[in-house]
Amino acid sequence: MNSTYRCAVRAALVLTTFSWAAQAARAADNTTLPLTIQFSETLHVRDQQTVVDKMNGSLTEHVSSEGGAVRIDAAVHLDRDITVEPSTPIEISAGNFKLCTTLAADPNYHAGMRQANIALAAPTGSGKSSVFYGHVKIKWTNSRLSVHVDGNFPALSSVCAHDLISNPSRATGGKVTVFTEGNSGETRAALAFGEIRASAHVIFHSKASGRTVNGGRYVEPGLDWKYLNASPGELESGRHSAHETTISVTGSDGT
Repeated sequence: MNSTYRCAVRAALVLTTFSWAAQAARAADNTTLPLTIQFSETLHVRDQQTVVDKMNGSLTEHVSSEGGAVRIDAAVHLDRDITVEPSTPIEISAGNFKLCTTLAADPNYHAGMRQANIALAAPTGSGKSSVFYGHVKIKWTNSRLSVHVDGNFPALSSVCAHDLISNPSRATGGKVTVFTEGNSGETRAALAFGEIRASAHVIFHSKASGRTVNGGRYVEPGLDWKYLNASPGELESGRHSAHETTISVTGSDGT
């Protein structure tokens, strides 16, 4: 083996070693870390039916409305400092819930800061103003990343409450699987922040309650009748019934 060949072999080995080390470093950066997560959500759904008697027949109106709130607290333990920019994306998902944003969504954030507060808002029908429906708080050090989400339905998706509302005792399908006992289930959660990736297996427990109200007051204007008119007085004096369902769910990764 001549010296030229030996030098070529050594150079190839060095390049291979460097290439393998770079791949290993990238693989380490992409390693999925354990995610600590807790969430709670409450969803209220009201189905209202109004019947108005008129001389030429009757009108039936059916209106559904919903509201509620969700709160998520997630954290990842880090073993090194991380580098982020205003354009750094953050994604958090749990069951049917998914939120994607960037640090730049906080107008006060600038490079070098270690926290961001992002307001969640949606434009009104006119587009001239916005309605706030929640916020996201992100903090990080060289040892911990934490994300807090607090918001309202229906602007935000629920984690699993919508899957349970149709049948509070049992629900299957989608991203949520409910155990046979009916009030417990499991889903997945994930967090991505720049190069950080973390995930968790989440166990949740639900409670459901419902009630039917007959003869209650007229709550919502409902449908805009195109051909048959009913005055506000007729609607108020109509026959009303409503069914109200509440689903409360709490979950965590079990740690």
